[in-house]
Amino acid sequence: MQRLYRGIALAVADREVVRRIAGEGRLGRRLVRRFIAGETLAEALAAARAIARQGMTITLDQLGESVEDAASVRAARDTAIDSLEELHRAGLEPNISIKLTMFGLDLDEQAAVEQVAAVVAVADRVGGFVRIDMEGSDYTERTITITERLHDRFPGAIGTVIQSYLYRSPEDVERLLRRGIRIRLVKGAYAEPATVAYTNGDDIDAAYGTLMRRLLDAGTYPALATHDPALIAAARAHAKRHEIAPDRFEFQMLYGVRRDAQAALTRQGYRVRVYVPYGTEWYAYFSRRIAERPGNALFVARQLLDGLPWPGRRGMAGTYKGSTGAHQVYCTSSGNQDWALAPGMMDRRRGLSSSRSPSRRRHDRLLEGSGTIARRRFGRAEAADGGCPERGYQT
Repeated sequence: MQRLYRGIALAVADREVVRRIAGEGRLGRRLVRRFIAGETLAEALAAARAIARQGMTITLDQLGESVEDAASVRAARDTAIDSLEELHRAGLEPNISIKLTMFGLDLDEQAAVEQVAAVVAVADRVGGFVRIDMEGSDYTERTITITERLHDRFPGAIGTVIQSYLYRSPEDVERLLRRGIRIRLVKGAYAEPATVAYTNGDDIDAAYGTLMRRLLDAGTYPALATHDPALIAAARAHAKRHEIAPDRFEFQMLYGVRRDAQAALTRQGYRVRVYVPYGTEWYAYFSRRIAERPGNALFVARQLLDGLPWPGRRGMAGTYKGSTGAHQVYCTSSGNQDWALAPGMMDRRRGLSSSRSPSRRRHDRLLEGSGTIARRRFGRAEAADGGCPERGYQT
């Protein structure tokens, strides 16, 4: 079922009308900005500072994949170096993620290695770290081999990614563990055939759990990249049972996904790193995020519907910024609020509590876990009891 959903989601995302909606206008920007920090390094740095203020760390990723010429390779190298140096100057941990195909792996492998080496050398100089992202299974062996070569030159400044859904991953984990190379563990986001990868969700989760426990026991500061509540709980339980301190590993999550879980884990004393993507070549990444989780597709669908002028639906749509991020709300002329969206709503049980103020106005509260999200005032015209604004406002 998960494989069928992914196929349908990617097919829909590939349609020109969806590309056009995502890339144009206020609605498109709202969709994309949920998952993409911006198109420029300056915008990504602003997002990084905001995340740091919440007690989390980041890894920056300039979006893009295969390049076709040497000039594009040099541009990718220069941007990666600028990212490390700007993070260092800003007092933030210099940590970036890169894809080898952006550095010309398909053009000239040895030249690509030297371009990446130039980036890792800067990371080594400023006390930073470069993570080589894993791409499709056709690149797995080359990615691991290049990581090993660069780790020999810059030990501790480079790591890579293992995808649990690949059959070969247990052997790859052991191979990297023997050399002390840092691993980020993910489920896997590329469409792979059943000949090389698990396609059943339960099998993928089981493989992830097995590799996760191995990395917690023996890994060099492993990064557990998952939004799955069951796997997060399993990691915490395993660490507690085996007395693995929270500073010996970290959780990693994507920008804009499960912000509630990111904040909760940070409050509980765990290390959380947010993967912050930016750049103009964002559509392939955006499509994969939609294909990964039905909750992400639901977000997009609701944003599309929320942007339509429904007959008989009078009122104002806007953005409420609460404790877990931006929420779409709909305020009718009577002062009611329709909580149209909450991040991660498919992942946690939530409810809507309604009460009446002394003035008999309805007051809706979105319940999240054991707490209630505080409502942001939308301006001077908002009623004192926390109801909707009497006048329109800009999103």
